[in-house]
Amino acid sequence: MLVLLYELSIDIFMLDGLSILKIVVTVFLWLSVGISINQFFKNYKKLSNSIPQRAFYILCLLIIWNLINIGRSLYIETGQIITLFGNINTSLALLLPFLIVFSIKIANLKKINSYFFTLIKIGIILFILFFVFSGGVLNIVHITILNAFFLPVIFLITTFRFEKNSKKLIILIVTFLLAYVAYIYGSRTMIIRLLLLIIGLIPLYLYRKFHFKWVLKGTFILILLPFILIQYSINTGESAIQKYTSGVSSGSEMSQDTRTFLYLEVYEDLAENKQLLFGKGAGGTYYSNYFNTASGDSDSRLTVEVGVLAILLKTGLIGVILYLLLIFASIFYAFFRSNNYYVVGIGLMLFIYVLLLFIENAISYSGNSLFIWFFIGVCLSKEIRNMSNLEIKFILN
Repeated sequence: MLVLLYELSIDIFMLDGLSILKIVVTVFLWLSVGISINQFFKNYKKLSNSIPQRAFYILCLLIIWNLINIGRSLYIETGQIITLFGNINTSLALLLPFLIVFSIKIANLKKINSYFFTLIKIGIILFILFFVFSGGVLNIVHITILNAFFLPVIFLITTFRFEKNSKKLIILIVTFLLAYVAYIYGSRTMIIRLLLLIIGLIPLYLYRKFHFKWVLKGTFILILLPFILIQYSINTGESAIQKYTSGVSSGSEMSQDTRTFLYLEVYEDLAENKQLLFGKGAGGTYYSNYFNTASGDSDSRLTVEVGVLAILLKTGLIGVILYLLLIFASIFYAFFRSNNYYVVGIGLMLFIYVLLLFIENAISYSGNSLFIWFFIGVCLSKEIRNMSNLEIKFILN
């Protein structure tokens, strides 16, 4: 709720740059961080017993490595303290792993589910009000506010069958509304994410109905797809994104490749500065030749729109490997070590998140990232994975 208050304040008051109000609302984020860190160390032993030992070691290594990278920036960039601690893409983004602690309490499944439905119900009301009073023309403020309230539906689609019929209807309505808002805003990644989540219901159905284990095995193998495409681009010198999307809406804005140049710029900057392995720290930036010639952004960029590149920039290959190992482990345990279909559905949602991490899903201390880390913990939780479908339904409803 603290993070939501921050996001709404930024959107409604259009806070940019440094101001008293922005400093005040940024305190919301640090209160959230404080609660998370306090709960993490308070429940450290319980957490270590709740998730698989190897996954716990990877989590600890990731947290330690992220803290080192915050310390590096604090030591090197002493003149950028406000940016380092006030920007959601810097130190705050590297503190996200602490949020996994909330998943060890089973009651939080019910709390997060109730919270999601509260938000999307408010979102429906706001959509009607905005649509009526704007004459059907939503502006950028309307869209960003609606995105904040509609976002939770992303985490409800693959667990659709565990909800009551009335809630299923709400999920369907909000999925359609979010797709509409994404289309107006031109958010290609959100549209792709929704489509993949809906398509993902097919393998879930096959697995649940016919117990086809090969469905999950085949899906898990597909997690290698981004690496195959990157390798293709390196070997051929041709953008895989451009090659495989050239036939879709050719010539339109929706078909433009706006990602390949980011890979090239971030890689070249890190390689040139010999920071590919360790990254540049929480406050690290990279030089962008594209934004040097384009208006509207600085050529010294603090983050990257592509999630995996943002992690690479801040924490290097070490950070990327640790992050992916942990999330791959959570998907593996969800698919192959779960007694209920709820966790399998959550694992599929995380699988789609990983695929899109190579296209967008920028790493920041935001509602989306908080929910992702909560559900990583859910997939790793031994207690939740050992529960039956009926027990999960009972908790949620």
